[in-house]
Amino acid sequence: MSETLGHWRPRFWVSGIDPNDLEILLSSITDWNDWYIAWAQMGKAHEELGDEAVANGHIVTAAEAYVRAAMYYHFGQFMFFHQPARKEEGVRRRVELYRKAAPYLSPPATEVQIPFEGGFIPGYLRLANSGEQGPCVIMLPGADSAKEQLYAFENVLLARGLSTLGIDGPGQGITRYTMSMRPDYDKAVTAAVDFLSGVPSVDSSRLAVCGTSFGGHLAVRSAAAETRLKASVTVGGFYDLSGWEGFSDLMKNNLTFLFGKSDWSEAAEFAKGFTLEGLVGRVKCPLLVIHGKKDRIFPTEGAYRIAQEATSPVTLKVFEEGNHVCNNIPYRYRPLVADWIKDTLK
Repeated sequence: MSETLGHWRPRFWVSGIDPNDLEILLSSITDWNDWYIAWAQMGKAHEELGDEAVANGHIVTAAEAYVRAAMYYHFGQFMFFHQPARKEEGVRRRVELYRKAAPYLSPPATEVQIPFEGGFIPGYLRLANSGEQGPCVIMLPGADSAKEQLYAFENVLLARGLSTLGIDGPGQGITRYTMSMRPDYDKAVTAAVDFLSGVPSVDSSRLAVCGTSFGGHLAVRSAAAETRLKASVTVGGFYDLSGWEGFSDLMKNNLTFLFGKSDWSEAAEFAKGFTLEGLVGRVKCPLLVIHGKKDRIFPTEGAYRIAQEATSPVTLKVFEEGNHVCNNIPYRYRPLVADWIKDTLK
């Protein structure tokens, strides 16, 4: 439990967890086995606030409550690997609650199914209120994240006239229960680009991809493979996973689950396929590389290496005070990302 808080307390805050609720939760949880139940109970309380608001016709209040509820269930399960049934319950509750919020958001989130290999990739499309065809950003979650958690970051982009498409690609979010993470994840991004090409209000000549943490790595991989992307952003991503042996047990469990492997040994071997060696130079669009100097999960060296190997225009920003994904300074990195994408896609 201490490791989870040490790494991710700022992430709780920037994802919409109320600081006061967080203190109540942390003071009440004394055993890791109680983690999910406590978060789920808090999530249920916020869901009830949303239901009450809907009944009274207060849809803005309802939207806020449902998003909060979704995030409580999300963080209740996100590292709860030792109880798979509880974990899956939390995932499905997060999906249900965000779905309740979706039509009341501003702008609304339209649930979409992107055709992919005989099935589909789930996503949420939120269109900027520009009244005309405009750019769109494909948002990629990290290893233990999901499309629903992208809400707050999306709002920063939407405020600048950038539409967003958040997806649960292979291994991510609810998709983890139908397919695992894979090195050719870029095929899912290509499917998203194909999908957006058919959305009338989206200018398919102005598409970007943005990912955080593991998603940052995937954003670079995708830009190397999909030439229709006109900008790529990696925040707190990695160059490769060669530091596997130095990962904590919790992180190894996280990646083992993501990869759909049965043990650390299998996962460590599979992890070798996630390297940007030979790929960065294939990226043709502008790259924005952001990292925190105090990132204890993925070393800053990976960001420098990406920037060094880039042959397209690259902007590197390393925040001295930033932690993993710079979640302790969202007011610095999120506006930077949004403004850079807006300028790049003009």
